Order: sequence, then C-alpha cells, then structure tokens
Amino acid sequence: MLLLNFGGENEAYALNALQQLRQAGVPAEIYPDAAKFDRQMKYANKRNFHYVVIPGDDERMAGKVSLKNFLTGEQQLLTIEEVIAQMRY
Repeated sequence: MLLLNFGGENEAYALNALQQLRQAGVPAEIYPDAAKFDRQMKYANKRNFHYVVIPGDDERMAGKVSLKNFLTGEQQLLTIEEVIAQMRY
C-alpha cells in the first residue's frame, strides 16, 4: 500500500496514518517527497501496489483518507481504522 505525499499538513497527516497502518501490521510506505499526483500514481502502478491511500485536504479535514483499489478501480472515503479493517481480509 502506498500513501501519497502532498507535503505540508497533508504530509504530517499521511505520516500519522502510515504509523497507524504499520502498527496494525499493514505493509505500507509513503511516497518519499511531495510530488504531482500523476507522478505518484505512475510510481504506484509501476511498483504494482494494489492500494493507494490519498490523504488530501478534503480527506484530512474529514479525518479520513481515500482508498483507491488499483485492481478494481474502486475508491472509498474511509477512516484509517476502516482501512486497517479492510486490509485484514
């Protein structure tokens, strides 16, 4: 699972989410620097990540993240706890 990195407050939000995911045993990493959305998505596709976590402004303000499933194309707005629960199945 890859968490996108948009810098600033969103990067801090993503790092917190990353820590929660790892503590729950979910393998995850964050894109190393703030970069354009398309570049990060291409990286995720190239590395064959099945899921991408999008911690943007709207998501941060709602206390959630968008979870994009690369296999189905489905995208959901979830809390980190809900993401963790989905990854356990």
